[in-house]
Amino acid sequence: MSRRTDQIRIFALLLALAALVLAADPTGTITGVVTDPSGAAVANADVTVKNANTGLTRSAKTDVQGGFLFPLMPVGDYDVSVEMQGFRRFEQTGITLLVNGVANIPVSLQLGQVSESVTVEANAAMVETRSGTIKGVVDQQRIVELPLNGRNAATLINLVAGTIDTTAGNANGSGDAIQGGTYPGAQAISANGARSDGVNYLLDGGSNRDPYTNVNDPFPNPDALQEFVVQTNNYGAEFGRASGAVVSVVTKSGTNELHGSAFEFLRNEDLNARNFFSPSADILKRNQFGGSVGGPIAKDKLFYFGTIQGTTLRSLPASLNALVPTAAERSGDFSAIKRQLKDPSTGQPFPNNQIPTSLFVPAATKLLDSIPVPSNSQGLIFFTRPNIQHEVQFMGRVDYNTQRNRLYGRYFISDLPQNPTATKSNIVAAAGGKAFRAQNVSGTDTYTFSPTLINNAQFTFSRTHAGVVSAAPFAWSDL
Repeated sequence: MSRRTDQIRIFALLLALAALVLAADPTGTITGVVTDPSGAAVANADVTVKNANTGLTRSAKTDVQGGFLFPLMPVGDYDVSVEMQGFRRFEQTGITLLVNGVANIPVSLQLGQVSESVTVEANAAMVETRSGTIKGVVDQQRIVELPLNGRNAATLINLVAGTIDTTAGNANGSGDAIQGGTYPGAQAISANGARSDGVNYLLDGGSNRDPYTNVNDPFPNPDALQEFVVQTNNYGAEFGRASGAVVSVVTKSGTNELHGSAFEFLRNEDLNARNFFSPSADILKRNQFGGSVGGPIAKDKLFYFGTIQGTTLRSLPASLNALVPTAAERSGDFSAIKRQLKDPSTGQPFPNNQIPTSLFVPAATKLLDSIPVPSNSQGLIFFTRPNIQHEVQFMGRVDYNTQRNRLYGRYFISDLPQNPTATKSNIVAAAGGKAFRAQNVSGTDTYTFSPTLINNAQFTFSRTHAGVVSAAPFAWSDL
C-alpha cells in the first residue's frame, strides 16, 4: 500500500511540474507522402532529412500509406532524400522550416535504379494541414532589414494581423504606467481585442514573461534572433497561459561555418534634424555597438554561438519648469495670493496674507535651502535633467547533435542600471534611479528512441529584477 501511494505521489509531482513548465520546444515538423508513378503509396521507403547548416540527420521509413513524419526538428534549411529499391533516389533541397511550422513534401518516385537520382531544388509547400492555428512569422530578413527603434525586435510583433500596440498614443489609458516594474522597452500588445496582459512570451520554448505586468521580458538583440512566430488564434494547449496570443522567439545557433558580425549604430545632435518648434536640435547621443560569432567546435556535432550588445544613451531634454516659493513667500509674504489664507490651528485669517516665519515647519524650511529662488514674481523656474543609461546584453548558446540526441543550452542576460540624478542645490531637478536586470537560462534534450518514439525534455529558469534607487541628496535626519 505504501509503495502504491509513493507511485501516486510521484505521478502527481510529475503532473505538477509539467503544469509549471508551460513550455513548448520552438521547432517544426517535416512531413509528406511517398508515391510511385501511378500515385500508389510506397511503404517502407527510407526517408532521411538533414539540416543543411548543422548536419543534424534523422531517418525513418514510410508507413503503409506512404507517409513519413519528423517532429521536433529545429528551424532552419533542410534537405530530404528518399530511397526505395526499384526507384530512382529522390532528393529535395532548399526546404525552409519555420518555427511551429509544417513543411509538407509530396514525393513522387520514378522507376529506375537507386544509383540514379532525381533532384528537386524548391522549397516545400508550407500549407498548414495539421492544425487550424492562425499565426504570423517574423523571419530573419524582416528582423534585420526593417527599421527598429533602439533595435528592439519586440516591436515587430505588430506586423502580425490582429495585433496593436496598446502603449502607442496612450491607447491603454495608462501612459508610462506600464513601466511600473517592467524592463524598459516592453510591449503591451493586444491581439484580436484581448487584454494586453493576455499574451504569453516564450524564448526558445521557455517563459520570457515579466510576472509583474505580464508583458515581455527583453528580447535578445536582432543579431541573435533566428525568427519568431506570433500565434493569435486556435493555438495548441501546450502553450497555455494566453487569452490573446503566443509569441515564440527562437535564438540562433552555431553552424558548420564560422559566421560573425560587428555593428555600431550612432545617433547624436549633429545627425538629427531640429524639431520645427524647437530653437535648437535635441541633445541626444545614443550608441549601440557589439557583435556576434558562431561556428563549429566539432563539425556536424558541437556548435557555439555568442553575442553581446552595449547601449549608451545620454540625453538632455528640453528645458523643464516648475513653480516654487518666491523670495517674498520664503519670508512669509503671501500677499500676491488673492485668496484669504487662514491659520489652520485657529481658523483665523492671516492679516494681508502675512504668515509669521515662526509657524514654518523646520523640515520645510530646511528643504528651501535646496530649492532655487525664482527671479520672477510668478515663482517659475526652468531647469534641465540629464538622462544617462548604459545597457549591456549578452547571450551564449551551445548545441550538441548526434544521430539520436539533440541537446542545447543557452544563457541570456540584459542589465540596465539607471543612476539617480540629484544635487543639493536643486532637488526639483532630482530624478530617482532604477535598476533593471533580466536573466534567462534554458536547456532542451530531444532523444529519439525509435522512429515512433521521441522524448523531449525542457528546462527554463528566468529571473527579473526591478529596483528603485533614491535620488534624495540627504537623509531624513538631515531635515
